[in-house]
Amino acid sequence: MEWIVEKVLGKKRRVKGMKERTGEGGKIVLLVELEEERDKEELWEKKGEVCKRWWVKIDEDLTMEERRYRWKIREKARLETWMGRRVETTNREIWMKDKEWYWDEEEKRWREKERV
Repeated sequence: MEWIVEKVLGKKRRVKGMKERTGEGGKIVLLVELEEERDKEELWEKKGEVCKRWWVKIDEDLTMEERRYRWKIREKARLETWMGRRVETTNREIWMKDKEWYWDEEEKRWREKERV
């Protein structure tokens, strides 16, 4: 992984640590921690290039529960966009019609977030 970081960022970067895990479906997940925050941000910006050149996906270190929640947000955003509505998302939030929404796990539906 160090050589990929070096090729993408253009110079030798220090990798603080690396761990290998087995994810869902038996996929191998490599967790890489960089020493410099700006290196992480630069690598994050170029994650599309890394995926195209080496078939390596770059993602944040999230729990499976957080990944499922992010997946629900993306699915909802696709549906709303397909229906012609303007949607903004982050990894953990979704805004539709200028209102923030969240997934209510107990009721299994999207709910508008209460403003305080």
